[in-house]
Amino acid sequence: MNLKEEKLNGQIKEYIGETSNTVEKGRNFLNWVLFNIFDKAESELDEEDISSETGVLIVDGNGDKGIDAAFVYKSSLHVIQTKYGLSHSEDNVHAFIAKMANLLEGSESAFGPKIKDVHEIIFDNENNINDIQLFYITDNMIIAKNFEYEVKKFEESVSERCGKNCRMKIMGISEMVNYIDNLSNSIPSQFQGKKSELLIEKYFENKEHTTIVAEVALKNLARFIKKDKDYLYYSNIRNFLGKSGKINKKMVDTFRESPKSFWYYNNGITIVCDNYEAKSESRFEITTPQIVNGCQTANVIFTEWNSIKDKQVQNQVEGTILVKIIKDTNNKRTFITKYTNSQNAVTGKDFFALESFHKGLKKAFEGYGYNYETQRNADILKTTKPKIKGNIKYNYLFDKNFIKKNTIIAKESVQAYVAGILLKPAKAKSIGDYVPGGKYYDETFNDSTPIDPRCYLFPYAIVYYGNNTLNHKNNDKQRASNLLFVSIYFRLITSILRKTEIIPHDITNINELNSFADILDIVFRNQLINKELINYADQILMDQIFDDTIINEMIGDNLPKFLKNTIDTERCIKIINDKIENRINKPNMQEFIKAIKNLYL
Repeated sequence: MNLKEEKLNGQIKEYIGETSNTVEKGRNFLNWVLFNIFDKAESELDEEDISSETGVLIVDGNGDKGIDAAFVYKSSLHVIQTKYGLSHSEDNVHAFIAKMANLLEGSESAFGPKIKDVHEIIFDNENNINDIQLFYITDNMIIAKNFEYEVKKFEESVSERCGKNCRMKIMGISEMVNYIDNLSNSIPSQFQGKKSELLIEKYFENKEHTTIVAEVALKNLARFIKKDKDYLYYSNIRNFLGKSGKINKKMVDTFRESPKSFWYYNNGITIVCDNYEAKSESRFEITTPQIVNGCQTANVIFTEWNSIKDKQVQNQVEGTILVKIIKDTNNKRTFITKYTNSQNAVTGKDFFALESFHKGLKKAFEGYGYNYETQRNADILKTTKPKIKGNIKYNYLFDKNFIKKNTIIAKESVQAYVAGILLKPAKAKSIGDYVPGGKYYDETFNDSTPIDPRCYLFPYAIVYYGNNTLNHKNNDKQRASNLLFVSIYFRLITSILRKTEIIPHDITNINELNSFADILDIVFRNQLINKELINYADQILMDQIFDDTIINEMIGDNLPKFLKNTIDTERCIKIINDKIENRINKPNMQEFIKAIKNLYL
C-alpha cells in the first residue's frame, strides 16, 4: 500500500472499532462508506425512503439480493454493496455482478419488500430514473483488471434489459483513494497528462493563446466522450442528472428532432486542459481534458448518439455545438468550474469550499481550535496530522473520537444550525436545500448571517452529544428525531432566558439577538448546568411530545414523514412550545432556572 492507501485503511479501521461481531463490523463499514464516499449525513440514513432525495434505504441482511443500501441523487439511482475484511472474495464480486443482472431483469415477485422498492424505482416511468450507478466496495486490495471485461459486458447489456444508462464500479482500497481524489476535484495520477483528440469544424483562438472557441459536430463530440468518458468529468461538481429533468428532456427532444438547433439553443460546453495543440486544421490534441461546464449537455449528446445501433446512422447525425477549450494556467480550474456553473441549478457540498462565507467561517473556527471541513473527505487522505487542538471549554460535549481530530463537517454543521438556531428541524432534513446552489442557500447565508463560529459549533455539539453521549444513534426513534431534539434544546434555553429576563420577553428565537453567541456561551461553558439542560430537552422530547395524543395522531405509522413535513407547522410548533412552558413552570425546575440566572449576574 502507498501512503494514501495506508491512511485510508487506518481511517476505516478506526471507525470500525474493536468489535468482534462480524455483522456489526459490516454495518459500520457500510456506514463509513455512506458517510465518507457518498457524503451522507447521519439523519439521511433514517429516512428509509428511496424515493426521497435525502433518504437512504438500508437493505443489508438476509435476502438482500446483493444490495446493502440504495439512494437516489439527482435522478440517478445508487445501489451499493460493501464487504469488509474476510467477507470479501473475488467470487463475491462475480456474484454481485450476477445479482445486479437479476435485479435489472428479474420479476418483482422474486424480491423482498425493500428490494421491491429498488426494483420499482428502476422500472416505474414516473420516477424518471435513467441513470443507475452500481458499487461493490471493499476495504481489501483488489485487482480491478480481473473484472473489467465482465463489468463492460454487463454495462453494455443493461440498455437491452431495462433501457437505462448504467455504470458499475468495483472498488478496493486503491480505487477508493482514486474515487475520493475525484470527489475532492483532483484528477487521479493515472489520468494526468492523458492526451485526447477532438475533431472540430471551425475555431478561433484568443490573443493570449490560452483559449479556443470552436464549432464541433455533435457526432465528433460524442466520439470524444465515448473514448474518454471514464475521466472527463473529474473536475465537474455535478453528476450526470439523467434525461429526466425538464432541461435534459428538451435536449433529448432537440437531438432527436432538430439536432441542428443545438447551435442556437444551447450555451455549449467548457473544457479545461493542461494544454492543447493543433495537429491539423480540423484536429486538436488536448492534454488532460476536463469538462467543467456542460456535463448534462455532453452526456445527453453522448447517450443519444451511442444508443443508435446502426453505425451508418451514427455517422449521419447532423448538428454542431459550441465548445470552449481553456488551458489551465495558474490553477484556474477550480474558479472556472465555479463560475461557468454559477447560472445552473447546482446543488452539492462541493461549492462549500469555493464560497467566501464558508472560507471565512473555516478561518474563524481555527481561532476556536476546530477544523471546519467544507468537504467531508477533504482531509481523509492527508498523511500529516492537522495541528488542531480543539477547545477545552467545550470538550465535555464530544467524545474521544471527535477530540482526536476536532473536525466539524460543514454540511452537518449547516444542518444543525438550521434545526437549532433557525428552529427549522423539518427543513433541515432536506439538507440539499441549504448547500450552495440549494433553494434556501442564498437567503440563509448572506451579509446578515452570523460569522461567529459558535453559532454553528453549539448546535453541532448538541446534535453530536445527543447521538453519541445520550446514545440517540442506538435508538431508532431518537436517532430519527435528533434534529427535532436540537431544536427543542434551543427553544428551551430561549424560554428560560426570557423567563429570567436575560433576554427580552418578545424574543421567540435567540437568533433575533445580535449577541446571541455570547449569551449562549455562558451556558455552554458551564458543563454541569448545560448537561442538565440537555437532559431536560431530551425528556421533553421523549416523555411529553412523543406522548402527546395529537402528536401521535400526526405521526401515525410514518415518523420520517412527520419529522420531514409536519413538525415545522404552526399547530405542531404551538404544541412543542406549550410542552416547554409547562416544563419550565414546574416547581422542581425553579432552582435550576435560578442557577442559570445566576450565571449572568
